Amino acid sequence: MKIAWQQTRANLLEPSQKVRLMHRSRFICFCFLVFLPSFINAAENIELTQQELDSVNFAISEIQDWLTDASTRQSAAETQLQEAETEVARISQSIAELELVIANRQSELVDLQEQQTGLTNRLEVDQELLSQAIRIAYLANDQSFLKTLLNQEDIAESARLLHYSRVFSDSQLNNINSYRNALSELDRVNESLTVTLNELNAQQRALQNEAAALSEAKQDRAIALVNLNNDIATRSSELETLESSQQELEALLAEIRRAMEGVTSFADVPPFADERGSLPPPLAGPVTTQFGSRYGDGNLERRGITIAAAAGTPVKAIHAGRIVFSDWLRGSGLLVIIDHGNGYMSLYGANQALTQAAGNWVDAGETIASSGAGSARGPAGLYFEIRYRGEAQNPQNWLR
Repeated sequence: MKIAWQQTRANLLEPSQKVRLMHRSRFICFCFLVFLPSFINAAENIELTQQELDSVNFAISEIQDWLTDASTRQSAAETQLQEAETEVARISQSIAELELVIANRQSELVDLQEQQTGLTNRLEVDQELLSQAIRIAYLANDQSFLKTLLNQEDIAESARLLHYSRVFSDSQLNNINSYRNALSELDRVNESLTVTLNELNAQQRALQNEAAALSEAKQDRAIALVNLNNDIATRSSELETLESSQQELEALLAEIRRAMEGVTSFADVPPFADERGSLPPPLAGPVTTQFGSRYGDGNLERRGITIAAAAGTPVKAIHAGRIVFSDWLRGSGLLVIIDHGNGYMSLYGANQALTQAAGNWVDAGETIASSGAGSARGPAGLYFEIRYRGEAQNPQNWLR
């Protein structure tokens, strides 16, 4: 029955309607054929992106499992140092965040104070206008406007006076409304000022408390360093400890290479190899230990450089990439490792605080940490390495 009706309806269509219907059907089919590949590609890209993200998260999880296992190989003194330095990092980051919030609150305070000054000036103007209106009304009080209007023999003159009176009244009403609005706005601004000042005072008190806690944490770190040095002296030689630290870092890098194998999220990044000699330094400062220099009584060779800088100096990523490690490691302290793709990695060690988590994508020049205060065995600043497929490269050949 339904098919028969459709056939009958089609037969009843005018020829022009049939042509339009045919063209519309062809257009719909054309759009479907043209845009279908785009929809399919978009869906495939979303699926690939999710798969890539899952691969990265899985790799980071495996690296973290390795770190958890590695922490069992630490001595009690090394664990004490880890806890102290991690606490210093946490408080330092908290202080940095509080300082940013305080700066924003101070900026809001300045804006509100400017609004307050503007509204106060506006109220003074409105008050003067209202005072003038009241004086005019008082002076004209003994002459009734209605009497003056009715005594006019000229109708046109009366209409003109009536118009002027209405304009005058509207003007006074506008002045009154403006004054009321300014008063309400000033009340709102004063209330916001009070709230902002209270928040600012609370944050400044919190900052003072965090500063005191940071001082205590740094003392704990100093004690932990002394205990570690005593532990090294009593249980084994310093060379053995340094060798263990170097082996720990090499084992971590090997685990990262294994875990990140097959992760190819670097298609939109300029190849790291093309940046040789033009990469920005992670921070400004003199190089105090050279690549390849000997240490540990001449038995070990440095695989990176140390750049001197005041504690807390922002450390920048030298090239875009994925952070694959951001944690404490024996012998390296608070360490950030960035995978730049194609086998290249950059390492930033001996930091005071970490500002990026493992798994984050960072661009060149983005802050990833703040430099450390150094120790008895190293100056304040940053320890920096570049690796290609695990092999140490001289960073000074890569930095501009």
